[in-house]
Formats: sequence, structure tokens, C-alpha cells
Amino acid sequence: MGNYTISPLINGLSDHDAQCITLHSYTSRPPLKNYRLIRDINDHTINDFLNQLSCETWDNVFSTDDVNIMFNSFLDTYLKMFYSSFPLKRGLL
Repeated sequence: MGNYTISPLINGLSDHDAQCITLHSYTSRPPLKNYRLIRDINDHTINDFLNQLSCETWDNVFSTDDVNIMFNSFLDTYLKMFYSSFPLKRGLL
């Protein structure tokens, strides 16, 4: 963490003392540039997504009669393809 000291600080407000930390060496990072997370959705990435959807057999979705398991399996498969085709990227504001 760096070079620091901690000492009690008697404040007279209660029966508990405060603690004071003194940082002897501190380096601050430069401010980060403002950015936002974006997904690049264009003809190429949409075609990739549609191709992945069309190649999926969906056997794991229909392997049970429990609707909750079916939905979770579908959503898991769908989101894997979505995140693969449209990954998050940093974009400057």
C-alpha cells in the first residue's frame, strides 16, 4: 500500500478515540478518460449472430419437460451467442 502511519486522535466527543492515518508517499493516478461501453451492431455482426442461431440444434432446450429449465437453457445459449457476436467495447464519449 505504501508508507503510512496510524495514530489515535482524541476528539473528546465520546469514550472512543478516532484514528488518524497519515500517508507519507501517495501517488495519484491521472484521471481516466470518459468512456462508455458499446456493442458494435452492424450488418457483419448481425449476420454472424444469425448464422450462430441457425447452426444451433437447441437439443439442450428440449431435453426436459420443466419449463423453467427449458427457458434458462434457451436464455443461456442465446446470450452466449449474443455476447460472442456483439462483444462490449470501450467507446469514448
